[in-house]
Amino acid sequence: MTATTLATVPNGTSSEIITPAVQSYLDRYHNALRKTAQAVLEVAATVLEAKEQLAKSEFAQFLKEVGFDEKSSTYKKFVAIARKKELLELHVDQLPTAWTTIYQLAKLEPDQFEQVANSGQLSPLMSANQITTIIAGGSSPSSNRAASDVFIATQELDAAQRVALHDELAAICQRYGVAVRFASSLTKLVNADTKEAA
Repeated sequence: MTATTLATVPNGTSSEIITPAVQSYLDRYHNALRKTAQAVLEVAATVLEAKEQLAKSEFAQFLKEVGFDEKSSTYKKFVAIARKKELLELHVDQLPTAWTTIYQLAKLEPDQFEQVANSGQLSPLMSANQITTIIAGGSSPSSNRAASDVFIATQELDAAQRVALHDELAAICQRYGVAVRFASSLTKLVNADTKEAA
């Protein structure tokens, strides 16, 4: 048996098989996007921490070295991001990579942020305009990314149970014509199990 990973095809009506090689590149791509968002959060936290921890003259020197002015909008935006870092980190895999778009999320009221987070459109390529559209009650026509309806944590299962769950879920998804994308670690485990069985 060959391990398969299913994904939504652009028209959203069927599934295609993603090979382990393609999945490897997808994992690298998504990991890089996540690291970009994490770096923005870390830069923002560093700026705020420097403000809170350094003496006034030291902080002035810090700002000069990084090219910020305490009155600049860039500085103020990074501080706003830092103040919402904890909330933003909960969604780091879906955060936009553009720091200015992350700022747009940081300045939202909690209920507005939840509206965006629950819209199914929060993604690394999200724009500030999409955020505005969601808050206004519309949906963004440029976003064709389907929302995830299910997340299954399998860390409590042993390897054999995880492989069995993978196979059963793949079969169920094919039967109902829905897409599923398995984590690369599970795909690797299934591939290893397939090689052992051969």
